[in-house]
Amino acid sequence: MNWLDAAFLAANFFFLFVSFVFLIAFLENRERAKKNPKPARYPRLSVIVPAFNEAATITASVRSVLALDYPGRVEVIVVDDGSTDDTARLAREAGARVIRQKNRGKAAALNVGWRAARGELVACVDADSVVERGALKKMVGYFNDPTVGAVTGSVKVSDPHSLVQWLQFVEYVGMNYLRKSAAFLDGVSCTPGPLSVYRRKALESVHGFDEGNLTEDTEIALHLRKKGWRIENAFNAVAYSKAPYSARGLLRQRVRWYHGAIINNRKYAGMFFNKRFGSLGWFVLPTNMISVFLAFFVTAKLAFLALGGLTGLAYLVFDPSSPGAGVLLDRLNPLYFLTADAVIALFYLVVIATVFYLGFKAGDESFKFTRLPVYMLYLFAYSFLVTFAWSVGVWRELSGGKTQW
Repeated sequence: MNWLDAAFLAANFFFLFVSFVFLIAFLENRERAKKNPKPARYPRLSVIVPAFNEAATITASVRSVLALDYPGRVEVIVVDDGSTDDTARLAREAGARVIRQKNRGKAAALNVGWRAARGELVACVDADSVVERGALKKMVGYFNDPTVGAVTGSVKVSDPHSLVQWLQFVEYVGMNYLRKSAAFLDGVSCTPGPLSVYRRKALESVHGFDEGNLTEDTEIALHLRKKGWRIENAFNAVAYSKAPYSARGLLRQRVRWYHGAIINNRKYAGMFFNKRFGSLGWFVLPTNMISVFLAFFVTAKLAFLALGGLTGLAYLVFDPSSPGAGVLLDRLNPLYFLTADAVIALFYLVVIATVFYLGFKAGDESFKFTRLPVYMLYLFAYSFLVTFAWSVGVWRELSGGKTQW
């Protein structure tokens, strides 16, 4: 075994280890995955919806919030961040209080909103998202614990049509599972924009959202954790969010996410391997970043193997007696799959398939065999796009390049 094969084997062992930790955390607590604490009371709640040119979705978003099943008092504030369309008018007509400002970005809009709000709890909902009627009621009970500064929900892709959206649909199911598993480990590191609720005192303690940050939802989560606040997850509190339709739109979104993740990990590097932050510091944050760098290597190795297979196929078709055709035939030999790296890789795929099945089942989504081509594309092809987006993010960080919203 050469060093490349050994490295590939080690990387797959690492991914298996991380997957098993999250899997065990979820399985050990699966009976309470959907059991949320009963609220001791229902504090006044303010829902902030930052919006920029969201005329197509703002009405549905506001109406979903106004239709919430929440026994306490609720106010809805839409902060129009310099829209040039009818966002403000439509939000007002839908029943929201509207605050208008010059375009300053999402984080600035969120800060204007929560500072103008009167609620003890502040929910943040993206303008392209629709919240399930009972979602906030399921989240509020976690605030019985005075150390909880924020509660996240689950996010699902709303009405997927394109192949790119269906791939994200699968991905979001996995992310919801990982977020709940991380919550069982007390390691939630992001409060997603489509649906998160904050204790007002917690927001005040970190002075709100970082207005210069690419991913304010990750930054504030890490800031809250650094200040000693805990973050919980209500797995069955769901918001449905619009996902990018095209590969180009998805790539642009992910480059922003991943560049923002790099910036925030650098900003909060002191939390890595710091016992003050428990599993978040010792496991979640370090393994997240190690996984990214190992993914570069594994994806490159898989691309090399795929290219070799395609080359071998061409030889097999046009020149069956050539050595290149023999390489492909060797890989089609069942004994090839008894090599250590092949066995570990296949075992890892089985674990990932199990994880997604559990995620679908726990998230009340049907694991339909008619979507098998989508699942297979996600497992074997989607990682190439994600790795490319990470590569762009890393390059921009190293070169000092800018990433726009």
